[in-house]
Amino acid sequence: MNTVQQKTISNTLKVHVVIGNPNSGKSTTIRHLSGCRIKENNWHICVNGSSRIFVVRMSSLQEKSISPQDFINEINQITHPVTDILLPLRLQKRAAFPDYAAYLLAFQNAGWQIASLAFMSQHQPSNTYGAAVYMHQQPNNWRLQPSNLIADNIRSAWGW
Repeated sequence: MNTVQQKTISNTLKVHVVIGNPNSGKSTTIRHLSGCRIKENNWHICVNGSSRIFVVRMSSLQEKSISPQDFINEINQITHPVTDILLPLRLQKRAAFPDYAAYLLAFQNAGWQIASLAFMSQHQPSNTYGAAVYMHQQPNNWRLQPSNLIADNIRSAWGW
């Protein structure tokens, strides 16, 4: 794939992000949103009756020690069509890896559309990037609500 093709694919990517603190249910929510059980892979996911090709991550990029630019480079190296990315990000920075807002800004600067955000905390974002936003109402007691119900609420808020 040449650079022009990579750029075209990158510009059409829609990014869907579940954001929260450690152990806030980000990965569990991703599993319920996607139906994926394998750690990282590409999946066909039905959204509003149409099948789209997602890159799905279970662990946050900060936990995997992946910088925003390294992730962008990784996605740009994919040689088959990808329409969407679904991943969790930590609310706060971890070691040398920035908070979620720095990742979103880098993705936006790469030409990706920040399509959907779900916050698994009481954090009030200063910038929603024009995305559909879901704010989880019970961040301290998220385990009291079934994770599939949380995913259903997110799907509804995201228009899935």
